[in-house]
Amino acid sequence: MSLLAGIDPVTGEVLGSVEERHRSREFVDFLKMLDAHYDSTLQIHIVLDNYSAYTSKETRAYLETVLNRFEFVFTSTHGS
Repeated sequence: MSLLAGIDPVTGEVLGSVEERHRSREFVDFLKMLDAHYDSTLQIHIVLDNYSAYTSKETRAYLETVLNRFEFVFTSTHGS
């Protein structure tokens, strides 16, 4: 099982999903959920660890379809 979740620091709202697996496909689906939830004029900032799904070919391909929509900040290796 995998939990993908985000907390909006302005409103305190929690957005998340529980998935059977933790692959690029599930991460991209989570990004799509965030994209649909927030106004298209806003940039979404996400703090992530260094899991490979976050930089996979599938994730990068999706990010190219929503240029400048997401800003990723990665924690230090072994820092989380």
